[in-house]
Amino acid sequence: MSFGAVLVFSVLAASQTLETALSEMQTVAAAGSGITAEEQAIAALVAGFGPEAIPGLLHLLEHRSLDVHELAAYTLRDVEGLTETHLDRLIEAQLRDDGWLPVAIARIGTPRALAFLMSELEKHPDRHTQHTVAWTRLGATGLPYLVEPYECHDGCDEKLLAVIAFIFSELKSEAADAVPHLLSIATDAGRTDVARRAAVEALGSIGPDAASIVNDLRELAREEPALFERSVNQALADIGGPAGAAVLRDRLAEDADAVHFRELAALGRGARVAGPNVTRYLEHQNRDVRLWAARTLGYIDYGDAIPELVDLLLNEEDWRVVAVAVESLGRLEAVGATSAIAHVRDRHWYPPVRDAAAKALKVLEAREEYLESHPTHFPSEFFAYQSMGQELEPCEGREARSRLSAAVAKKLQYTRIVTFGEDGGTLREVPQVPDVGLRVHDGWLVGSDRGEWGGELVHLDLSLEQHLVLEANVIGVFEGHGAILVVTGRGGLPDAGLVYRASMGQGGEWTASEWVTLPGAPYSAAVQEGALLIHCAGGSVLLFADGDLQMKECHR
Repeated sequence: MSFGAVLVFSVLAASQTLETALSEMQTVAAAGSGITAEEQAIAALVAGFGPEAIPGLLHLLEHRSLDVHELAAYTLRDVEGLTETHLDRLIEAQLRDDGWLPVAIARIGTPRALAFLMSELEKHPDRHTQHTVAWTRLGATGLPYLVEPYECHDGCDEKLLAVIAFIFSELKSEAADAVPHLLSIATDAGRTDVARRAAVEALGSIGPDAASIVNDLRELAREEPALFERSVNQALADIGGPAGAAVLRDRLAEDADAVHFRELAALGRGARVAGPNVTRYLEHQNRDVRLWAARTLGYIDYGDAIPELVDLLLNEEDWRVVAVAVESLGRLEAVGATSAIAHVRDRHWYPPVRDAAAKALKVLEAREEYLESHPTHFPSEFFAYQSMGQELEPCEGREARSRLSAAVAKKLQYTRIVTFGEDGGTLREVPQVPDVGLRVHDGWLVGSDRGEWGGELVHLDLSLEQHLVLEANVIGVFEGHGAILVVTGRGGLPDAGLVYRASMGQGGEWTASEWVTLPGAPYSAAVQEGALLIHCAGGSVLLFADGDLQMKECHR
């Protein structure tokens, strides 16, 4: 219950009888699909009456107001005492409105209740619904019904089986008893390929509690690689342990993707086998890859990478990489890195990085500790660096400042290619008026910012023929200190600010290369005091000719 709901609850509960509470429920039922704090409060109050409240709530399921009906159904999810005698009325209401009632029906837990819930899941095979919540609440009780659809021979419902695998992923250890049955389906050559692959997927979704059958899955992939290699590898990655880490390690060799690093990090110490491979990515030319590698090493507890992480602190220009490297050193209990971390704490230009270093030192001194990772929230935890410094407001300028007058911008419009259709097969040329631009010796460099839809930097030669230079939202194009700087940000992502250096090659083609990572997505920029002043999420900074950044002191 939310804090607001608790306050409302305390007021309502002071002198309520069941009769007045049910009457109040009809008054506070609000229009819309969400449940308000006041509705939560009255629902908790009525549910607190237990079995006494059931007759009145069943009666409200037939109320002429859909809002009252929905609030009564929401309340029944948490009422103790529902039995088989109430099932028919709950089924009737569920078939009529398909709302909050699956969880209430799951509370009854009889074979007929569970059979009805399975029939409803078959009709509504979608994730994150009240139907999946009901099966999650049932726990191990629902397993015989959840494995039944895998017994299909002809006409297996792939969408239903995928949703059941999702339910297993929510149940985790409570689904462990389904492992032998699912393995027997996966290894039965007499069954359909669809059912067997779906069973493998389900085994992976159960996670570490399916670790006992890792060798069986490997053997299956060896015997029928064309059919199972891909699904088995995914299952092994989901189950984790050394086998899963090896799969993810091999994936990294093919594609250094953020998700592969995050999945390795989620395995914790079980992924130490991948440590040498991850460490090599600390020298990757792509700053994002270096960032993900530095982040992962701390989670998998690969202490052999401590020297390389220390080297990052002293030589890395991307503030994000430094921030995650000091945290990883803290997680690795790298007491030998204390002086390097202290240097970052005392000297780094960006306050959140200094704070991260201070935290790491306190961890090394056993005065603080990092919070234990939670599997459900780990994806957001791994990428938490994206919101570092977002509490630091820019001095000014949340709107990009164009250096082009409206008349000039109109003359410099170019065309961009837009794809349409589900397969992206329909192409259309759309006129684009640039937001910003800079006159160069052989024409113009112009750019556009379309937020989440993306933008581009385009070179227009003297005849206004266009050449694409860079795909990114362009906030400004500036010349100074013998360089042309392009300030960009990607589609509203908080950590997506980059400054590129644009130049013309010997063949006359313009290119742009990444140069400096900003504290966050930029809003505006201008040349000031011999530097480029950039206002962005995460604060305002001065960028100097040598690539050094400095926080701009705001005078408000």
